[in-house]
Amino acid sequence: MDGLVRALGTGISTLILLLFISLALSGYFVWSAFSGKHGLFSYFEMRETLQKLEGENLDRLKKNHSQEKEIYLLRDSPSYVEKIAREEYGYIRKGEKIFWFPEGKEPSRGESTQGQETPPSEGP
Repeated sequence: MDGLVRALGTGISTLILLLFISLALSGYFVWSAFSGKHGLFSYFEMRETLQKLEGENLDRLKKNHSQEKEIYLLRDSPSYVEKIAREEYGYIRKGEKIFWFPEGKEPSRGESTQGQETPPSEGP
């Protein structure tokens, strides 16, 4: 009977040791799955970064497309070049007159606009 108790005691201690080792390994694998270089948290961070970069890429592609369109128009469309010159740089055609009205003060009907004519700038 003594031998049986001793065998059972050794078996139980071995079982406890194996249980402890398996729990430790399971804990390590769970911890590794969530943290670390290839863990779940790292995956979510990388996915968020990827979405942000894809959004920036899309914005840059749209800007690129609009700039390519403007380059095309500036090269091949004289009317577009004239429009830009008039709107952005204030150019006028020969013989045109520009009347300038101070902000917030527009002449009423019949009121003279003398003295408000601006000299024409030389256009393209």
